[in-house]
Amino acid sequence: MASELLNVSQVFAGTEDKPILHGIDLSVGEGECHVLMGPNGAGKSTLGHVIMGDPTYRITGGSINFAGADLTDASADKRSLAGIFLSYQAPVEVPGVPLYSFLRTICQMRPELKTTARKFRQRVGEIADQLDLDQSFLMRELNVGFSSSCCCAPSSPSLTRPTRASTSTPWASSAAASRPTARSATVRSSSSRTTRASWSAWRSTAPTSW
Repeated sequence: MASELLNVSQVFAGTEDKPILHGIDLSVGEGECHVLMGPNGAGKSTLGHVIMGDPTYRITGGSINFAGADLTDASADKRSLAGIFLSYQAPVEVPGVPLYSFLRTICQMRPELKTTARKFRQRVGEIADQLDLDQSFLMRELNVGFSSSCCCAPSSPSLTRPTRASTSTPWASSAAASRPTARSATVRSSSSRTTRASWSAWRSTAPTSW
């Protein structure tokens, strides 16, 4: 049985003038993939934003624990450093910044993940293989050309234990956000031969220091 990574216990939350979540419970083990399904307005996206610490929403009851730490009152940046991330329905495009460079910058900001460029490049390649992700995807500009989908998932706080994202989509049923359904999902990215060749060439000649 996977050790618990994320625990949401009896969370009540909403905006200043509208309560949205009413006593939500959710437990996610390390390496697990959970999909929240329900009609529009059920609170799926709100739950994701509350877990991430979006200041738009206020928690009025319950607790959020991640990797054994109570993050109920923690700011979004503290939750991010702990290992939680939120992907948006309409992500901001950042032309000219490859996903690889973005990941490298993030890791350089976390002391426990700092490493040489050569080791980082090798580790990212290994993780891409574990996730069945075409490595040419790493050279795509950040969020450029992405299609819309809402995604929220807890991430393992270490590059040594990658986890898959879980997708939250509207579903024609009476299921509410308080009744999550667990399903696994794997997404394989596609890319052109040119992009794949560019990644292979860059990976073999990239500088060993940044």
